Amino acid sequence: MIRCSILLRMGLKKEDDSVTWSMVSNRHFLSLRLISFFQLGFINKGSRACHLNRATSDVMEVIKMALLKLKGVTKIYQQGKIEVPALRGIDLIVEEGEFTTIFGPSGSGKTTLLNMIGCLDKPSSGSINFGNKELVNLDKKNLAMIRRHNVGFVFQSYNLIPVLTAFENVEFAIRLINKHNKNELRDKVMKILAAVGLEGLENRKPNELSGGQKQRVAIARALVKEPKLVLADEPSANLDSKTSEEVLEVMVKMNKELGTTFIFSTHDPLVMDYARRLIEIRDGLIAKDQRREQDAVLN
Repeated sequence: MIRCSILLRMGLKKEDDSVTWSMVSNRHFLSLRLISFFQLGFINKGSRACHLNRATSDVMEVIKMALLKLKGVTKIYQQGKIEVPALRGIDLIVEEGEFTTIFGPSGSGKTTLLNMIGCLDKPSSGSINFGNKELVNLDKKNLAMIRRHNVGFVFQSYNLIPVLTAFENVEFAIRLINKHNKNELRDKVMKILAAVGLEGLENRKPNELSGGQKQRVAIARALVKEPKLVLADEPSANLDSKTSEEVLEVMVKMNKELGTTFIFSTHDPLVMDYARRLIEIRDGLIAKDQRREQDAVLN
């Protein structure tokens, strides 16, 4: 009763996302119990005020950290008269700063799920909340604006523009959001290229770069606009193991330094080794969701 009472006062209702309810009520039950005991007069105000403030702050921090919420997300493709379900009801919360890998066999729904999260496609049913904005009812123009400003993409085939230099490929992404003057733009692009290990290579075109260098350009292009989320679809698929490890180290560094949330879709065990959260998809459903301690992750 006490737990429910406090959650309701915080604005969470029974019909809200069950994952959110469970996360807040279980993970922070002690903090919530402290608050409720105070409100019921079981704790002396003067002697426990600092503990109450800390508990309240702790709870509010967790709620604030939810970047992405999916509830009951389905996707059905129509092939003639046949309906082909790709996603069968996905419930998922992703917090800010996560480094998460989605894995599963071919056809399990990994790429479809990334497309939903990245505003590239709409679900057949369910809801997707990104940065406290509901996406399902937005039109293509508004979805494109969210994608342009808040989501970066890293593809297995790099998708660089062949006639542009590394600098120009990265610059192109930030020009689309028109946030900086010419000098600020150049400084920002050069800084991110240096951060991913491409200092001195900014004037080379894609055909003058190795596979690993091309993927670093793609990472820089995804990060230069300071997105809340980076989606990487099989980013190591065209790289050898040594280069894959180097590229993943760059992403880990950017995740730690910038706080950018990364979600990968992959078959590669090496990518999974770096993930702090592993989500297995099978037959369009989440089969397993495992968080790992920092010291269990490959450094």
